[in-house]
Amino acid sequence: ARHQVLKGYRTEDLKKSLAFSLLAAYHSYVFFAAALSILTLSGNLILAWFISWFQEVRNSNAGTSDTGNVSLGFYLAVLTRCWLLIQLSAEVLRCVLWLVEDSWQLQTFQTYRQILTGYASKAMQEASEEMTAAQSLAVTGRWKH
Repeated sequence: ARHQVLKGYRTEDLKKSLAFSLLAAYHSYVFFAAALSILTLSGNLILAWFISWFQEVRNSNAGTSDTGNVSLGFYLAVLTRCWLLIQLSAEVLRCVLWLVEDSWQLQTFQTYRQILTGYASKAMQEASEEMTAAQSLAVTGRWKH
C-alpha cells in the first residue's frame, strides 16, 4: 500500500508515464529559461556598471595626463556591487539547478520545500563532508592508463 498512488498506479509506472515526462520536461524548460534570463541580466548589469566606471575614468583624465585622479571609492562601489550580484546570481542559479533535478523526481519540489524551510543548507553541509567526484578522481592510483 505504501507504493500505491491514485487509481492503482505504482510509482514505477507513474515515473514511466508520458504525462509525468512531459510535465518534468516543461518544468525543466521553464527553469532553464529562468537561469538564462538571470545570467543575461546579471551580465548586462555588470557590463553597464563597468562602462559607467570607465566613463568616469575617461572624464576625470580628459584634461590631464595624470591617472591618479580616478575615484577609488567609485571603483570599489562598482566592484562591491558586481561581487554581490555575482554571489546572489550564483545562489539563485544553484537553486534553479536543484529544482531542475528535482522536477524529474516523483516527490517533486521536495527540494523547493527544503530551500524555503532552510533545510537545504543543512543538506549541503552534510553532502560536503562526503567525497565529491572530483576528489575521488584525485585519489592516488585512481587513474589507469
